[in-house]
Amino acid sequence: MAVWVVRGGRQGEFEEDFMSEGVVAVNFGVEKCLDEFASKKDLLDHMGGKKNAADQLWRFAYTMPDGDW
Repeated sequence: MAVWVVRGGRQGEFEEDFMSEGVVAVNFGVEKCLDEFASKKDLLDHMGGKKNAADQLWRFAYTMPDGDW
């Protein structure tokens, strides 16, 4: 089991919502379902080359297994 750090917004502006709803979320400005991207490279291209953000978003969607903290 791994422990992941997901912040509630740059300034913590979503922390209360996350806690009250029992969820975490990320988007980095991407308003499409990640299923629409065939690969991480396609996502990276869509995000204008923002590699760090694309990597984080991809890991959140496809690497974090249920049950991790």
